Amino acid sequence: ILWAELWHEALEQAYRRYFYSENHGVEAMMQVLAPLYQKLDGGAATTSEAHFISLHGTDLKAALGHCREFTRTGSEVQLQSAWSRYYSVLMQLTRHLQEAKTLQLQHVSPRLLEARDLELAVPG
Repeated sequence: ILWAELWHEALEQAYRRYFYSENHGVEAMMQVLAPLYQKLDGGAATTSEAHFISLHGTDLKAALGHCREFTRTGSEVQLQSAWSRYYSVLMQLTRHLQEAKTLQLQHVSPRLLEARDLELAVPG
């Protein structure tokens, strides 16, 4: 699964957990996003992931900084700033995923591109 798809789904789920939970489900929101931040911190394994980081990494890291500052201070302004960033990324990803028609294997899975003599199991 592409990072754009992972982040799009996670941001939608985090949005629901934050905006539709009592007391703004900040902890639930961060539980959804934490695994993706770990991937982001681990760096890119493909050119597609590197491109994602170059486009969205700054906003996603800034949003995380706002969330951490909220945790430290309790300032709602920090959460508003975080969601401003998250929403911007979500809208960009929505447009990108709607417009994407093809994937180039060398950008999304160079290991699969180089694989040879594979066997494919077909059910039925």
